[in-house]
Amino acid sequence: MSVTQGTVEPSLYLRETDVARLTGLSKSKINEMGLAGLIPGRVKFDRAVRYHRPMVMTWLENLARGDDAA
Repeated sequence: MSVTQGTVEPSLYLRETDVARLTGLSKSKINEMGLAGLIPGRVKFDRAVRYHRPMVMTWLENLARGDDAA
């Protein structure tokens, strides 16, 4: 986790809205899947939910290849 003096390196994390845009799913579906552990890299910073960008991108690449381990 890249946290410096209470700030988060923005390039490392995606908002739920960003993940929704990448997947074509609704923000509420992303939240539901994240809570269920179906999307990797979910992190909470106070009340804000973010997803670790490299983990999400790898997950999406694996899904696109049909990798069941995704």
